[in-house]
Amino acid sequence: MNRTLIPTILALALCTVFAPAGFAQRLGRQQVAALPKEPKLPQMSPEARHAILAEAGLAKIDGCRRITEDGEEVFEVDITRNGIERSFTVALDGTLRSRQVFIGELKLPVQYAVTALQRVGKVNSIHWCDEDGDHVYEVEVLSGEDKRFYTVGLDGTFQAIQVHMNEVPEPVQKTIREQVGKARILDISRSELDAGQVFDVLLFKDRKRRVVSVGIDGSVQAVQVAPAELPQPVQKTITATAGPAKVIYAGRCEEDGDVTFSVVTVDNGVKKEFLVGLSGELLATTIPFAEAPEVVQKALREKVGVGRVLHVQKLADGSGYDADLFTGGKKITVSVALDGKLR
Repeated sequence: MNRTLIPTILALALCTVFAPAGFAQRLGRQQVAALPKEPKLPQMSPEARHAILAEAGLAKIDGCRRITEDGEEVFEVDITRNGIERSFTVALDGTLRSRQVFIGELKLPVQYAVTALQRVGKVNSIHWCDEDGDHVYEVEVLSGEDKRFYTVGLDGTFQAIQVHMNEVPEPVQKTIREQVGKARILDISRSELDAGQVFDVLLFKDRKRRVVSVGIDGSVQAVQVAPAELPQPVQKTITATAGPAKVIYAGRCEEDGDVTFSVVTVDNGVKKEFLVGLSGELLATTIPFAEAPEVVQKALREKVGVGRVLHVQKLADGSGYDADLFTGGKKITVSVALDGKLR
């Protein structure tokens, strides 16, 4: 051993042995004081408290308050992480509803979509949102005194644009006024997945939220119902077809007296949509365009031309496919046989 280190080692040992008892206690108190304190949160369920602490992690919780957002009571939490302020919301049952994010944290397709919105106005905020199991981004854009939200899918596609009542066609306004009754309008959005041909109206009545989908001609295309309100035969079919998947949307559709139900489920991030008859018969399943047979894809591409294929449904009887197309400035529905011939 280096002889020059011996005096230093002996001095340290003597300090440790003969240090005053209060020295160690004070050191211990300093270490304990350095640990983050348990934040003060308003009264809430254990599930909500656990979710808030888990989402905040080591970030400083600056504030937490109970608010009503789109008819739902949630806890809004402000945090500071690495010197950056952001917020998130948690439902009363502990479900994480939204999380503020920044453009550099997004995947490239979503970044491109947000960058495109910067040409519309100032992007004020971006939130990842859980809409009953459907994950999207809500982007708030300011243009002068106008503020509106754009819904962007995880793949970067524009799904909906918030609109104001005076911006929708008169037939749509008339239907909305008829449907509202004593309810309160929370939001109106134009569905980009339907090429702007459908308007979704979020209503709040009797402490419940409902979405009414209205076609551009004023026709009621679907009225949202709670999963428990579905007829028993329909519930049995969805359970048998979708298994443990969660129902995130159910809508009652009526056309020429024929009642059907559109049911959307999600399981491990995978969404599926089913069309079920009133008696529980499975009529069709919505599939991605790429999953249709090549001859069917070819027929649809030729039919739509420079337009867009909006939805493709595989008929449950195995006879072919139905597809919604946007061409010539309007939405049309076509049927394609298994050999690719239009019917």
